[in-house]
Amino acid sequence: MATTQARHNEGGQARAAPDEVAELHPVAVTALLYLQEALRGERYEECAGYVAVAQEFGAPDLEVYGVLAEPRRSLKAQRAAHALGFR
Repeated sequence: MATTQARHNEGGQARAAPDEVAELHPVAVTALLYLQEALRGERYEECAGYVAVAQEFGAPDLEVYGVLAEPRRSLKAQRAAHALGFR
């Protein structure tokens, strides 16, 4: 059984080490990408559905929040920044 070592960012919040970032279910990733595109296209009526699907397939709240907060940033860049302790 692998142990998880928590690291802390400047705010003192625990964060996962970059090599321990959990992989998301492909449906969750797709929903987050669609959410990102809906936000970019200002199709806000679609967003709630994409958030619900992403969460149903295991996307953590921080992943969803990252897309909502920075829709212009790529999902891969957001996940890498989060893994390194940036918001």
